[in-house]
Amino acid sequence: MPRLPVVGADNNQWGSLLNEFLVVAHRPDGTLRSGSSMLDVRDFGVVGNGVADDSVALNNCLKAASDDGKTVFIPSGMNIRVIRNLFIYGNASIVGENKYQCKITLDGDLEAQGAGMSAYWVNFGIASKGGMVSAWTGSISNLQFYITAGGLGTGPNLHAIQFHRAEDFAFENCIIDLRPVGHANCAAMVSQIDGGWCSSPGAARGRIANNLVFGENNGSPATGGSGGINLVGLKHGLIANNRVEGFADDAIAMIDCSHCVVRDNWVKGVRSRVAAFSGSDITFLSNYLERQAGVDGIWVANTDFYAAHLAGPYSAAPENIKFIGNTALLPAQAVDGGGYHNFLDLGGVRGCVANGNIFICDSNQTNKTRLLTWVFTAFPTWTDPTGQDPPGKSRPYRIMLSNNLLTGQYPGQIEEAATLASDLVGPILYEGNLASTSPRLI
Repeated sequence: MPRLPVVGADNNQWGSLLNEFLVVAHRPDGTLRSGSSMLDVRDFGVVGNGVADDSVALNNCLKAASDDGKTVFIPSGMNIRVIRNLFIYGNASIVGENKYQCKITLDGDLEAQGAGMSAYWVNFGIASKGGMVSAWTGSISNLQFYITAGGLGTGPNLHAIQFHRAEDFAFENCIIDLRPVGHANCAAMVSQIDGGWCSSPGAARGRIANNLVFGENNGSPATGGSGGINLVGLKHGLIANNRVEGFADDAIAMIDCSHCVVRDNWVKGVRSRVAAFSGSDITFLSNYLERQAGVDGIWVANTDFYAAHLAGPYSAAPENIKFIGNTALLPAQAVDGGGYHNFLDLGGVRGCVANGNIFICDSNQTNKTRLLTWVFTAFPTWTDPTGQDPPGKSRPYRIMLSNNLLTGQYPGQIEEAATLASDLVGPILYEGNLASTSPRLI
């Protein structure tokens, strides 16, 4: 066992004994090794110079933290380059010293490391693909996650952050930067139900707050492309104070989620909707969304705030959705591409309140901007599990639109859309709204 030298003894070996003793608590550069409750990535051989492949070393550190419920520490100045999937589970956390100076970079084709391994980069709640499931209950803070063009690789799609099984977790004060991958099918943060990766997925009681999430604002939104915070099945979640910018697909999407609050987020993009697809008891409060023109300088047909069905015939109608105090801006200085633009789009929703929202249109659309309520008929084979609606129709029930303001140079209008008047079951109540025209049936 290493020990301190004894003065006047040890046959002049005191120098060697001292060095042997010091190396237990110190690294070769003289800095202290981490204590018992925190694991420093450098103690596991992470180089962090942006050139060396630190995949194995970082995964070893994450495994040790996951197995023992400890915190991984990443000091300032490190750029940890990896080319493999990462896994963290249990009561483990990762903390960086400074999110602008603590970077984990995916810079290698994950697909080349094994077929089918490219779908998700940083995986929470499992020890390996299809391996042990251990709900992640820790926190991530003060880090930057960065994906290069090489990191996107040859896979058909990629999620940067993937919550497989997570409970009582926090992801805060981080940067997720997908700009180098351009207009690719890549999402920043997702909870996805995928039995090939996790046998019992689910996310609950999570807090995603104060993050900067960047995508590259190029390409045509019609071809899909990058997405921001897209959560599936989250229960009792908070998504707050995030800046989500540059995405060509949904910026914030709540998919079959329940009892969640989405508040005080700042969103800017070409087609960056803030949306509830199916799900229930979701409140969108005080969010700001600014629309951007595409790289060709033309506005595209789009929706800002949205509540309707999930993309599939087996989804349920959204219930108890609230849009309160949000702002959407369609600025000027772009070519009118024609088509619709809906500030607020309610398709077959059951129980919805839209109150105190401000919608500003300074771009002259061929079809005026709208606050639209309509019967959802996109899936002809859809069957209402409650038995209230005929096949293929999800009709709006219990809608209240109050004190909303449609303003700007071209302020738009409030509309209802249905084939038959009986499709608008209602009641659909309007009170204190200000727009260019009164509500009308089309």
